[in-house]
Amino acid sequence: MAVVTRNAIGGGRAGAVLTAVGINCGNSMYALASAFGLAVVFARSPAMVGTVKLVGALYLAFLGGQSVWRARPQRVLPTRDSDRDIAARSRWTSFTEGLLTNLLHPAVALFYLTYVPQFIAPDEPHVPMFLTLAAVHIAISFAWLGTYGIAIDSLGTWLAKPIVRRGLEAVTGVALLALAARFLLGGA
Repeated sequence: MAVVTRNAIGGGRAGAVLTAVGINCGNSMYALASAFGLAVVFARSPAMVGTVKLVGALYLAFLGGQSVWRARPQRVLPTRDSDRDIAARSRWTSFTEGLLTNLLHPAVALFYLTYVPQFIAPDEPHVPMFLTLAAVHIAISFAWLGTYGIAIDSLGTWLAKPIVRRGLEAVTGVALLALAARFLLGGA
């Protein structure tokens, strides 16, 4: 949600929705890998989990640092009325940040590997049921994150005020840095 908030503030509705699309593309990749057994390797390799966790924490710290940097009062914040090239680059960045944030979060892989299979009866076909449950999760996730991002964007006039925008950038940056610290210190 912190990345969706960050990108809704910087990229408006399109930034928020594309971040949600990126996050759910990551969910889809992990769901497919888990359904076909590829994530078992991930689950059985503590070194791989540790590496992904470290890279994910560093990436969140990078995003958090960017947000904190943008919150500085000395910097003139760009408006939503930037030129189209900046907007297009921002949209691609929003999608990529959503995707990478999700793919570099090992708990997502573990969710699909350990939690989803609990809802499949032993006599049911595993792959079709797994993919159905994953599709439901992805649809709910996209609906929630998309709606949340659009709601943040709907506050656009208020959020466009420089002091509010800097405050939200700062809070979002600190939240991302705290998540990165939690990952580095052994949290989920």
